[in-house]
Amino acid sequence: AGVLDPRNPFTAPVVDLAERVHRSVSPVLVRRLADAHSAWFAGCVWQGVARRRRGVPSLNDYVFTRLLSSAAFPTLAWFQLAEPLEIPEGQIAAPAVRALTEMAGMVAAFDDDLYSYGKDLYFARQRPASEDGAYLENVVHLFQAGHGDRERALRAAVALRDRILARFIEVRD
Repeated sequence: AGVLDPRNPFTAPVVDLAERVHRSVSPVLVRRLADAHSAWFAGCVWQGVARRRRGVPSLNDYVFTRLLSSAAFPTLAWFQLAEPLEIPEGQIAAPAVRALTEMAGMVAAFDDDLYSYGKDLYFARQRPASEDGAYLENVVHLFQAGHGDRERALRAAVALRDRILARFIEVRD
């Protein structure tokens, strides 16, 4: 699209990658990749805005935008480009497949939150909370804002993740 400065060291690799994608895959896969990246960027923008506001989002807002900001959709889109056979649009857009895709992405996002919880606590100790805003990026911190108790928040986050995984298995079967 010619939007990157040609002097930027990332421009040539990005242009090369885009040209290879356009030469190698169908327009449907290019659209899926572009849509997935647009959703990811929208989730990242939400995170940035939420961090500046320093408020605690609702659980619904967090779950929706965490799914976007986790990059689950672009990751799966890139996997599709690597596959020799293209998944037909009717199959990939089927409600059950869409639900399974979203649940898998959400479990991965919550796993990331749970694994990075210790790192978030470390950084929170290094900086005052007014400078950090890390709780906006972790489901445990979100629950802690509601429950007050760290242990209860951790259990609530794990329980939510486990319910999503159980539903995934149910829909998959």
